[in-house]
Amino acid sequence: MKNGGENQHTEEFERDIPTGDLRRLAEFRYRTGQSLHFSEEVAHSKGIEPPQDPLLLAHKGSPRGLA
Repeated sequence: MKNGGENQHTEEFERDIPTGDLRRLAEFRYRTGQSLHFSEEVAHSKGIEPPQDPLLLAHKGSPRGLA
């Protein structure tokens, strides 16, 4: 059960951030989740475990000489 302080903090957060910004943030999080799910599925199909996937992506996807 939430106490009054937590409810007040949530109300202040919602009041301080414009609705359009909250919608863009929600869309960003949704699309990030979709991308992560897709990446995990591709990794599994290639026999790569998800913890290896970000490392492989960083190495293979980075500009030459940066990884």
